[in-house]
Amino acid sequence: MTGVYEGSYQCSNASVKLKLAIVAGNDGSARGRLTFAQPDNMGGASGSFNLKGNYDPATGKFKLQPLNWNPPVPPGVEMLGVDGSFDARNKRVSGSMTGGCSTFRATRNEEESTALPKQAPAPPRVEGDAHGSSSAPRN
Repeated sequence: MTGVYEGSYQCSNASVKLKLAIVAGNDGSARGRLTFAQPDNMGGASGSFNLKGNYDPATGKFKLQPLNWNPPVPPGVEMLGVDGSFDARNKRVSGSMTGGCSTFRATRNEEESTALPKQAPAPPRVEGDAHGSSSAPRN
């Protein structure tokens, strides 16, 4: 599923351009960046924000919640979550935008997808705690 997908989502009876970059981890985690460009009749705002969530490779389903904006932050626009599924055969993602708006559909951009890492990086290892013992990474 890791890749860059381009398409659109529906909001206020208009189609908003969407680019969704997703990196899925072997542990079921997923992270991403959503970039959008509204049409002029919606105000013409554009922006980008980071997402974090999970992906189930057995079902192809993923859920990403918004984390933070990438500057510059467009005025009067809310970040949206993404609740969708991955169609490996057709190299598409689709589903619904959470927190407002409605459905989205996007197709994999092969050229941009090759630049992404193959999986989400593992969390940093904790070398020791206050008592000098080793411990596993904490979530």
